[in-house]
Amino acid sequence: MYLFCSLGINTSVQAESFKRFKINKGLNKKKSQYNKIYDSKKNRNRILGDQIIVKFKKNHRKSNVQRFALKNNLRIVNKLGTRTYVFANPDQENLLSTLNSLEVSKEEKENNEIIQADIDEFKVLNSSGGSKKNSSLANYSYDKQWHLKNIGGDSVSKAGSDINVEPAWLETQGEGIKVAVLDTGCDITHPDINFLNKGYSTVTGEYTAMPPSYANENHATAVAGIIASKDNGKGTVGVAPKAQIIPIRLISDQGGMVATSKIIEAHLKAVEMGAQIINNSWGTYDSSLAEGESLELSDLEIELYRNLALNVNGGKGVIVIFAAGNSGEGNFAAHPEARSEYNLAIGAIDSKDRKTRYSVYGQELDLVAPGGQEKGITTTDRRDLRQGRNVLGYALGSYTDTFTGTSAAAPVVAGVAALILSVNPNLTAQDVKNILRQSARKDIDGYYKFEDGKSNELGYGIVDAAAAVELAKNW
Repeated sequence: MYLFCSLGINTSVQAESFKRFKINKGLNKKKSQYNKIYDSKKNRNRILGDQIIVKFKKNHRKSNVQRFALKNNLRIVNKLGTRTYVFANPDQENLLSTLNSLEVSKEEKENNEIIQADIDEFKVLNSSGGSKKNSSLANYSYDKQWHLKNIGGDSVSKAGSDINVEPAWLETQGEGIKVAVLDTGCDITHPDINFLNKGYSTVTGEYTAMPPSYANENHATAVAGIIASKDNGKGTVGVAPKAQIIPIRLISDQGGMVATSKIIEAHLKAVEMGAQIINNSWGTYDSSLAEGESLELSDLEIELYRNLALNVNGGKGVIVIFAAGNSGEGNFAAHPEARSEYNLAIGAIDSKDRKTRYSVYGQELDLVAPGGQEKGITTTDRRDLRQGRNVLGYALGSYTDTFTGTSAAAPVVAGVAALILSVNPNLTAQDVKNILRQSARKDIDGYYKFEDGKSNELGYGIVDAAAAVELAKNW
């Protein structure tokens, strides 16, 4: 399983360190380019590292966790939530043997109070958008943020092709709402972004999402600024300028292989730190999928997104948003996170209310928002954090106007969700999703066909901030 992106990562080079496995009954392997196993239960290939994830019963005894580790020659390397543990052993044969024994032995599970076990599958985690390093935004003007207010005036713009946010700002600017950005490392000292705290890094395990000296960690700063850049008369303005950002570093400097347990950890840390909305401008793909095949989430991931949508935050849930993807495909077969019924899948439109060429579309699409094509999205940019080095961000200075992709569209919707929650804090995650869908704009010159309120190319329509806030007030 791989994650879609456009950070220019050479995954073929990274994959050389992985061995390949044979497709057989159960979890079995054979040599190849990747460290692959075939999971007969899920009927698909998965990439095995040196870890497994085991979920214990609610009232499990801690001594049994230690006993399970000792018996199977494993060591505990992480704990996810209150009863899920990550175990490691560099001997992959041992891991496969342990998993297979748990799969076939009900008694083994009961003796150890185990209810679920799975491989800690590796994925290539990258973002679904980017920006060309060819822009310098020395002098910023609000007119550049066409996604907030599009006045037209050129051949690639249409007046009113925006999210209609100014009337919403008369009601709220997102006060009191916390939005987690699960992404690369972030410029957490950027003066134009409302950060709640320094965040967290699943890469280092530290409570800071600050990127080290890596040239490719620009993405999160651009995404965060779209959501909550301050309305301070300087730089850019976010969709919800008074919301607060919790930066969670999930993607490393070069993207690379990221374990399922890290994805779970990132979401759980976001909730632990108070997030009411989680923005994911990344997603999975698998270039080896044949026609008719689809990429599936593991049982642990399905449970994660269900729990986030329905149970956390005092039972209100959190809104989990995923970028639809930039492959331009007409289905979500290769994008399981966006396809999940518990998450919102967001596609992109250009500055003329048209679906972009790159945006993934299909029946699973929920909404679209400005993502840019001929015109990019103007947002915050990572500044040069290394003394005496060249520019690290997308552009010179602290801002860029060439950020594009469903990576940009997803945080636009996250910002509108923050406005909705701010004006009515009693709403559940499902309420917010329904409000976004019902208030979406469909007056698009009849270019797209809506049946039962939904279009294959635009989902329920273009996100409309003012209509959404008005609907939320008396929901």
